[in-house]
Amino acid sequence: MSGRYFQSIEVPEGAGMTNAVADLVGDGVLMYASDYPHGESHFPETVRMALAWEMNEGRRRKLMWDNAVRLYARAGLE
Repeated sequence: MSGRYFQSIEVPEGAGMTNAVADLVGDGVLMYASDYPHGESHFPETVRMALAWEMNEGRRRKLMWDNAVRLYARAGLE
């Protein structure tokens, strides 16, 4: 597939799905996001849930920080 593609992984799908997708497409393209301030949002619990997922620390750091920093820097939004 060429071009940009966005797809969400819901928190209930958890670490298993996130790790499977990261293994398939690489962990350099995934980012954590919440639906805050949506009225039915589970934020801030989703942050704690995602941080508790079983995955290596390098992958967790990319998911929760590094990939977003790299994306915003490329967009000129440093």
